Amino acid sequence: MLHPQARALLNLIEEKGLPPTHTLTPAEARHWYRERRFVTQPQPPEVALVRQLRATGPLGDIALVPTLGQHGQPAAPGARVLPRRRLGDRRPREP
Repeated sequence: MLHPQARALLNLIEEKGLPPTHTLTPAEARHWYRERRFVTQPQPPEVALVRQLRATGPLGDIALVPTLGQHGQPAAPGARVLPRRRLGDRRPREP
Protein backbone atom coordinates (compact mmCIF):
# COMPACT_ATOMS: atom_id res chain seq x y z
CA MET A 1 0.00 0.00 0.00
CA LEU A 2 1.43 3.35 -1.03
CA HIS A 3 1.10 6.34 1.29
CA PRO A 4 -1.53 8.83 0.00
CA GLN A 5 1.02 11.67 -0.22
CA ALA A 6 3.40 9.51 -2.26
CA ARG A 7 0.51 8.50 -4.54
CA ALA A 8 -0.46 12.18 -4.97
CA LEU A 9 3.13 13.06 -5.93
CA LEU A 10 3.29 10.25 -8.49
CA ASN A 11 -0.08 11.30 -9.92
CA LEU A 12 1.14 14.91 -10.23
CA ILE A 13 4.33 13.83 -12.01
CA GLU A 14 2.27 11.70 -14.40
CA GLU A 15 -0.25 14.50 -15.05
CA LYS A 16 2.54 16.96 -15.87
CA GLY A 17 4.12 14.49 -18.30
CA LEU A 18 7.50 14.31 -16.58
CA PRO A 19 9.54 11.37 -17.90
CA PRO A 20 10.37 8.44 -15.59
CA THR A 21 13.93 8.85 -14.31
CA HIS A 22 14.97 5.30 -15.20
CA THR A 23 14.31 6.01 -18.91
CA LEU A 24 16.73 8.95 -19.06
CA THR A 25 20.46 9.33 -19.54
CA PRO A 26 22.32 10.62 -16.46
CA ALA A 27 22.55 14.14 -17.97
CA GLU A 28 18.83 14.16 -18.83
CA ALA A 29 17.95 12.84 -15.37
CA ARG A 30 19.90 15.65 -13.72
CA HIS A 31 18.15 18.22 -15.93
CA TRP A 32 14.67 16.87 -15.19
CA TYR A 33 15.44 16.51 -11.47
CA ARG A 34 16.21 20.24 -11.32
CA GLU A 35 13.20 21.18 -13.46
CA ARG A 36 10.81 18.93 -11.51
CA ARG A 37 11.19 21.02 -8.38
CA PHE A 38 9.14 23.80 -10.01
CA VAL A 39 6.26 21.34 -10.44
CA THR A 40 6.44 19.38 -7.19
CA GLN A 41 7.51 21.99 -4.63
CA PRO A 42 5.76 25.17 -3.49
CA GLN A 43 7.14 28.60 -4.33
CA PRO A 44 9.71 29.85 -1.80
CA PRO A 45 8.46 32.51 0.64
CA GLU A 46 8.82 36.20 -0.17
CA VAL A 47 11.77 37.80 1.59
CA ALA A 48 12.37 41.40 2.61
CA LEU A 49 16.15 41.25 2.99
CA VAL A 50 18.97 39.05 1.78
CA ARG A 51 22.53 39.57 3.00
CA GLN A 52 25.55 37.69 1.80
CA LEU A 53 28.02 36.95 4.58
CA ARG A 54 31.10 34.79 4.90
CA ALA A 55 32.25 32.72 7.83
CA THR A 56 35.59 31.05 8.38
CA GLY A 57 35.39 27.30 8.76
CA PRO A 58 38.02 24.61 9.32
CA LEU A 59 38.43 24.19 5.53
CA GLY A 60 38.25 27.88 4.62
CA ASP A 61 35.57 30.51 4.10
CA ILE A 62 31.97 29.49 3.41
CA ALA A 63 29.13 31.66 2.10
CA LEU A 64 26.16 32.36 4.37
CA VAL A 65 22.91 33.90 3.11
CA PRO A 66 20.54 34.82 5.97
CA THR A 67 17.11 36.00 4.82
CA LEU A 68 14.41 37.96 6.60
CA GLY A 69 10.74 37.70 5.80
CA GLN A 70 8.33 40.56 5.18
CA HIS A 71 8.17 41.65 8.85
CA GLY A 72 11.80 41.16 9.87
CA GLN A 73 11.19 37.60 11.02
CA PRO A 74 13.02 34.56 9.62
CA ALA A 75 11.67 33.74 6.14
CA ALA A 76 10.36 30.39 7.36
CA PRO A 77 9.56 28.96 10.81
CA GLY A 78 12.73 27.50 12.28
CA ALA A 79 14.86 29.04 9.52
CA ARG A 80 18.58 28.98 10.15
CA VAL A 81 21.61 30.39 8.41
CA LEU A 82 23.11 27.63 6.29
CA PRO A 83 25.95 27.52 3.78
CA ARG A 84 24.72 28.48 0.30
CA ARG A 85 24.64 25.40 -1.89
CA ARG A 86 22.31 24.09 -4.58
CA LEU A 87 20.83 20.63 -4.37
CA GLY A 88 22.92 18.23 -6.45
CA ASP A 89 25.82 20.68 -6.70
CA ARG A 90 29.09 18.83 -6.20
CA ARG A 91 31.33 21.82 -6.75
CA PRO A 92 33.24 23.25 -3.78
CA ARG A 93 31.37 25.84 -1.76
CA GLU A 94 31.70 29.43 -2.95
CA PRO A 95 33.69 31.74 -0.67
